[in-house]
Amino acid sequence: MSVAEPAQMPDSPYATQLQEGFRKLRFARALEREFQAEFVERHLVRLRLGFAVALAMYSVFTLVRMNAESGVAEEWGLALRIAALGALAFTLVATFIRPVRPALPWLVLATYAVFAAGVTGTEIIAQRYRLAPHYEALFLLSFHVYVFSGLLLRPALVAGGIIVFTYLIGGWAGGLAGKDWVYQVLFIGLTHLLGVTALYSFEHVERDSFLRRRLFGVLATHDSLTGLFNRMAFFQQLERGMRQAARQNVAVGVVLLDIDHFKAYNDRYGHLAGDACLRTVASAIREEFRRPLDACARYGGEEFVGFWYDIQPQSLRSLGDQLRAAVQALRIENEDAPSGRITVSIGAVALVPQEDEPLLELIERADRALYEAKEKGRNRVVVTLLASATVARAKRRKPTLSDAG
Repeated sequence: MSVAEPAQMPDSPYATQLQEGFRKLRFARALEREFQAEFVERHLVRLRLGFAVALAMYSVFTLVRMNAESGVAEEWGLALRIAALGALAFTLVATFIRPVRPALPWLVLATYAVFAAGVTGTEIIAQRYRLAPHYEALFLLSFHVYVFSGLLLRPALVAGGIIVFTYLIGGWAGGLAGKDWVYQVLFIGLTHLLGVTALYSFEHVERDSFLRRRLFGVLATHDSLTGLFNRMAFFQQLERGMRQAARQNVAVGVVLLDIDHFKAYNDRYGHLAGDACLRTVASAIREEFRRPLDACARYGGEEFVGFWYDIQPQSLRSLGDQLRAAVQALRIENEDAPSGRITVSIGAVALVPQEDEPLLELIERADRALYEAKEKGRNRVVVTLLASATVARAKRRKPTLSDAG
């Protein structure tokens, strides 16, 4: 049977997304949520700064206009500007409230809607009372959407649409329609077009950077050939699992697995075939360690290591046999093996760990069991039950009538 060629990083959605691309600026659903959450956090300072500056500038503008307006125009203008300032202030404060952060894009959109309505309203009032119009606020607002809002392209497009639509409908209904109004709409539209172009490029770079950062994180903890944990990452997982098992007083199993006659396989079939064999065997091993607290890794060369959390100690042999059978079922041809196919030898240890359990000593015990499996003819499982595992087994045994007597 020929050996399959699975991807080198089979468990990395980041590598998959990089290969598939994202021209439409969209990831797979789980990755999209992860990216958006990180994006909000990474650009929180920019959002705060942008809204703080806008709040300060529009406050000064409001004070200046109050001195230039009077009567009904002043009252309505002040009310509309206070509404816009209130929306800016509310969103700025919300950025400091962590539980509210997932809803920040919606708050920002609402703020732009209120601000656009307020600015349009003040321009309508200026028109009716023959005051000097001030269109600059709409240009600054349009610029703000694409530079300081902290929005991704899609919600920024919605925000831009809200601004343009509000000014179009409000201006038409409020009597702003005219040559100057058409020019203003045109310039505001061009501002948004330039902003969309710039934001598309910016977001594309952000998404690419996100995937590469996360992928580098995966590469730092995973073996590049098989996609399993590397030795350092496995020991970190093992240490956490052992501590939790010690707190919960449950048994764990640690296994070392070695591919039988692998050097002869490499010599006969070549190193490329050897690499393909390692990847295929690793895929089979991974399937036996699927629970959240289980872990497996490439320990080095043709050797693998695994950790099962919360097991019945007496079931460790059957778990090891299941793992051994899964590799043998791959039916990878190996003419130098007695069985004519790739097989594995397994050494396993079961125990109920203590808080200060020495990890290296535990691996050494599994290694001694593995050596014994090889000495007994390979393609077999040798299990060692430490004293704590025997006690745990006795504690878990159901009570009988003789126990009650």
